Amino acid sequence: IASLKLNSEVLADNFLPHYRVLRINTIENYYISTFLIEDKEKVSGLLECWNKDGFYHFPSAKKALLYIPHENANEVMSLKEFNCSTYDKIFTFEPWGIGEFTPNSCDYGNRTFGGSYNYQYHFASIAMLAGSSFMAKQIEGIISAVKLLKANGVEEVIIAGKGQGAILAAVA
Repeated sequence: IASLKLNSEVLADNFLPHYRVLRINTIENYYISTFLIEDKEKVSGLLECWNKDGFYHFPSAKKALLYIPHENANEVMSLKEFNCSTYDKIFTFEPWGIGEFTPNSCDYGNRTFGGSYNYQYHFASIAMLAGSSFMAKQIEGIISAVKLLKANGVEEVIIAGKGQGAILAAVA
């Protein structure tokens, strides 16, 4: 944890991030309730609840899946490797650098994941200059999402991911 340089405030037991309720979207037969999570300094990411009903609040659940995608949250539509019927609610979280939080700059025409000189390189460099790490900010966002879900009535959160999301989920 020390080598990642995670913010100790986010790890504290009493930390609870702020959030904003955004407009509900629909994709196919799902309503997507969207919440923008932020801490004291920055926006941490986008938390979405995929459900048959729309919510303007955090729905409570006994067991929820928190999916961290590789490229964007719409990947949850093709989750055949998970038995989604075993979860009361399905959530996705897009931290910095994934989905809606992929910047439109610093890529010089190379927008593929793992490209040698794209936004991830620039963000990682800037984070190092600031004494932090890009991955730490992504993981702090995931931890914030879990804390927010738990504080709003979700009893058990299962974190899973695919590709770069799987690495972040495993570390979180």
